[in-house]
Amino acid sequence: MNQTEGQIQKIGEIIRKRRRLVAVSSIPFSAFAAVALLSRITSGRFLGIPFSIAGPVFCAVFLATLVLHILVWRCPACPAYLGLVAASRFCPKCGIRFNAKPDE
Repeated sequence: MNQTEGQIQKIGEIIRKRRRLVAVSSIPFSAFAAVALLSRITSGRFLGIPFSIAGPVFCAVFLATLVLHILVWRCPACPAYLGLVAASRFCPKCGIRFNAKPDE
């Protein structure tokens, strides 16, 4: 698929913003995972938070993060999900390039 330099830069900027959003949304997931794990390991309480609360909250945060990743991590040119690889150079469905570097 032939793309102009301007189109590649615009698509690259969109992908960088989406990649940043996915990365930032992983921070609460990691924090709640750590609290849930530590509350489970330390006799059911960590920082005064019982596992009976930390466990379900972690599950809710996990599901919210998963849904956000599935909704956000999509190709800007077509509605295809980009998969688990965060360093994609092109869309696996439509083949559009995300950066100005030539494919190797």
